[in-house]
Amino acid sequence: MLIRLQVEVADQLGMAAEGIAILHNAAARMTRASPPRVLLAASVCRIPSEEYRLLLFVAPIAVTAVFSPSIS
Repeated sequence: MLIRLQVEVADQLGMAAEGIAILHNAAARMTRASPPRVLLAASVCRIPSEEYRLLLFVAPIAVTAVFSPSIS
C-alpha cells in the first residue's frame, strides 16, 4: 500500500527499496514506530518538513524490531 513512499525514502537515504520495505514491515509490529504513523503524526501536527528527521529518529527502533525475537 505504501510502496511509493518506501521507494522515495529509500532513494533519499541511499538504500535499496527492499531494505526500507523490510524495516517498514518490522516497525509496523511496533505500532508507535511505524513509519506511516510517524508521517501521519507529522501531517497532523502540521510539520511535514520534519518527516525525514522523525523517520531517522525512529529508524533504530525499526532496526531493533527486525532483529528482536517475535512476540506471539
